Amino acid sequence: MRGLNRLILASGLAVGAMSYAAPALAQDPDAAACFSAREEMKKLATKNAWAGVERKYDELTKLSCGTLKFDDHFLGAQAAKYQGKTYEMYERLTRAKGIDAKPDVVSELEAIDARYGRVEIKGTFKVLPTVEVVMPFSPDERKSIEWAQKVLVETGSFKGMLPIDIEYKVNGAGYIVPITPHAGPDWQAFDLHSVGLWKAAAGGKVAAPPPPDGNPPPDGGKPPDGGKPPDGGKPPKATSGAQGNIDSAGPVAMIGFNYLSSGEPKAPDNCPAPTADVPWCPDSYTDDTPASADYMPTQIGALGGAGLSAEVGAEVVFTGKKFAASGTVAYSGAFAPPDSAHLFRGWLAGSFRPGNARITFGPTYGVVVAQGQGVASWYDRTTDLGNQDHTAYPNDLLRFGGTATMAGFQFTAGYGLLDLEPLMGLVELGGSWATDGDRSYINAGVRFGVVPHIKRFKG
Repeated sequence: MRGLNRLILASGLAVGAMSYAAPALAQDPDAAACFSAREEMKKLATKNAWAGVERKYDELTKLSCGTLKFDDHFLGAQAAKYQGKTYEMYERLTRAKGIDAKPDVVSELEAIDARYGRVEIKGTFKVLPTVEVVMPFSPDERKSIEWAQKVLVETGSFKGMLPIDIEYKVNGAGYIVPITPHAGPDWQAFDLHSVGLWKAAAGGKVAAPPPPDGNPPPDGGKPPDGGKPPDGGKPPKATSGAQGNIDSAGPVAMIGFNYLSSGEPKAPDNCPAPTADVPWCPDSYTDDTPASADYMPTQIGALGGAGLSAEVGAEVVFTGKKFAASGTVAYSGAFAPPDSAHLFRGWLAGSFRPGNARITFGPTYGVVVAQGQGVASWYDRTTDLGNQDHTAYPNDLLRFGGTATMAGFQFTAGYGLLDLEPLMGLVELGGSWATDGDRSYINAGVRFGVVPHIKRFKG
């Protein structure tokens, strides 16, 4: 790949030299964006910031820039080269060759054809493939292998180019399968269930991989090198990369602000229709201890207030990295003097984790502790001292306090903003509904916190 290095400076200068008339750029936003992307590519290339060049090349391919130029593809190929993306490099050099078949580009394509083969390794969510290999001396070949290892770990599969004449131990199964990477459009596919150890050897033939069901492999149960296969002719099962149903797990911790709203509870079923003279339910509450100032929340009036919320627990991410389950305990406070309410609840939730998003839903069960002033409009307290005097003791001035149990559902939707691997920092909006049998509690708020980071491949 030395020949390409001689073109880097010239291509960078060529990209930097491209310009558009100022009026044209002002009238065509896409033209301005293309010009800006090319300028940034040139600057980043001179700093060897190849990941940035890669981003700008991708940006050019998505903009309405017309047919990309030789220098666009060439710098994109350089970005792929220094990241180990040999197949992407090959594709971009091929596009550059179609515009201007410069000798250095043609020579580099021929060198890649001679030293690399097209390989596809397929894994599953149950058994993620891994590659163990004695690294070659060539820096470019090492980067190519390291890129394949990264892609396999992150995605479970790989489709690209790998150097030949090297033994690759796929998934540690230990069964040798010679293959022959070659130039051209043909791909050599290897399924994780049937491939253990394979060797890329120039001039050889592609051998059929051993079947995963325990039957003898081809050629009478002998491996292609003429030796004896392990375990009496039966290929070992690929187990070194085996996984269960759980991919990862970690803590959940949230803190934020919430607002609680609860309307007046329903009146007793035996409550007569209220009238102007008697707007309450006579004898709806009987108490033999008139000195008590306690009224259960099932009799209190409407509640509403804001406060802090906090939640802690754990989340398990399932294999496949899109679904998870969590269990948490949470507190929500609501304060609107003289009223206050404290909600303590447990939450079992299922999570959908596409990209950096997190969407959760599940049942809750908990306890509300409330105190304040003002009971339900229909409330009427009768004691052994007589009926309540609603003129002297109107309902909205009566103090209350007590507890009630409740059950319901909670929903949240959040998005990760910070990579704190192994955690992810996110902001989340959520709401819940619960009932104690007599009244409903609606809680909504915004929270900030951390959840398990799901490591995903980013090409």
